Amino acid sequence: MSGTRIPLDPDELELLEAPELTPPACKRLLRFFRSYHRKNLTFFLELRERWHEKHPGRFFPGLCANVNPISGEFRPDSEQRLWGWGDARALGTWSGFLNTENIPDAVVTLCVDEKTAREVNLRDGIRSYVDIIYNGLLDRYLHNGRTIPFSSYYETGRPDDNPQNRAQEIDGPNYSNIFAINGFFQHGILSGRDEAIEISMELLDRLFRYLIHGRSDTSHGPWMILLGIAGEALKTVAFLESRGIGRYSQYAERFLAPAVRAVDHILDNYFREDPPAFWEKNGPDGNPAPDEEGHIVVDPGHATECAGFLAELVPFLPRAGSAVRWDRDRVLQAALTMHLFADGIGFSRRGVMVKYVDLETGKILPDKQAGVPDPTAPWFGVREHSAAALRLYTLTRDSRLPRTYRRAQNASYLHYPNKRIGGLMVQTVDPFTLEAVDIQPATGNLDPMHDARARVREIECLEILLS
Repeated sequence: MSGTRIPLDPDELELLEAPELTPPACKRLLRFFRSYHRKNLTFFLELRERWHEKHPGRFFPGLCANVNPISGEFRPDSEQRLWGWGDARALGTWSGFLNTENIPDAVVTLCVDEKTAREVNLRDGIRSYVDIIYNGLLDRYLHNGRTIPFSSYYETGRPDDNPQNRAQEIDGPNYSNIFAINGFFQHGILSGRDEAIEISMELLDRLFRYLIHGRSDTSHGPWMILLGIAGEALKTVAFLESRGIGRYSQYAERFLAPAVRAVDHILDNYFREDPPAFWEKNGPDGNPAPDEEGHIVVDPGHATECAGFLAELVPFLPRAGSAVRWDRDRVLQAALTMHLFADGIGFSRRGVMVKYVDLETGKILPDKQAGVPDPTAPWFGVREHSAAALRLYTLTRDSRLPRTYRRAQNASYLHYPNKRIGGLMVQTVDPFTLEAVDIQPATGNLDPMHDARARVREIECLEILLS
């Protein structure tokens, strides 16, 4: 299904008009992003209220955002599910925001329907919401063999007949469990629940054992997510230490050690410095593996997301002269190279980042992951590109980065927000027509992680540039 989204009005937008991060431009963007962050979180609270208003006496024990991204209407009750990825991402992202004081203590208005509006404190509302998500995830984890299904019936928490549930059991890895590492860790800190942190450490150890000893696939996917998880955890621990809270410092090395291994593995196996390249899969011989049509597949969004994860990790990595293959200086240079590679290969002529490209020819490829015969341009690519560009700029001041940032920031707000979903971003557009497409790249929920996490990183970087 494709259709027309309602874009933001021009007076609602703040775009970087020139590829220059001047103080006035940074101040304008900072005001815009803070306001948009508040708007984003408010809408998620609003959706939950709307669903329960329509379903008196029923309770949704997870992220309640199973919405058609074009029409803004809830999907039919028969399609409502608990999505493991969506819940784990929301838990980690929002609990992390609360832990690092990135949710304003402000009263907001929830428009439940045309006649009903309620005022709530945004921070308190999100705090209550993550408790609900945590309890639902914990129930599914404990009652499904210490694993979180890809999708479950919301009435029972038990797995549905989605093939992804079975695929996780057979092949691994279970990405719901991987995202839940950060979710349980961040919420354990937020709530003071040691048992949540213990589950997080159990899942982290299981993932690392799988990566080192048992993995059967040859993609960088679980390694890269490990980078992102570690970066978020380390940043939270560092923030708390800056506030004089050292209780969680013991977990820094638990995340850093596997992260260093992940850095080595990714940069040794999926990255090339000259000519620059970052690809999706290797064959048994350790070389880039062609797909069925002979393409060496690049996901530009994954490339720039990985660059951003590496940049977030740089301050925690060993310095030059340490007994590691990739010290922080080499990692920073690799991250910059990877980001610029994605920028050069990843955009369609309409200015959005496509899902797949052939490494050798630059040809835009169909989105087989989404099960469609045509190319797509998911939202997460330009959002991760925005965050990576700004973080890399704070670390390098490379003059090319304001240009890559401008491209991604403009694409993000011109081509993806839909006023029917409170200005949240549709997850997929056609890369040639920019028409919104109802394709769910990873989870049936609206996005609680990529967009909001990128925006908070942008806010952090703009504050650094203005300091």
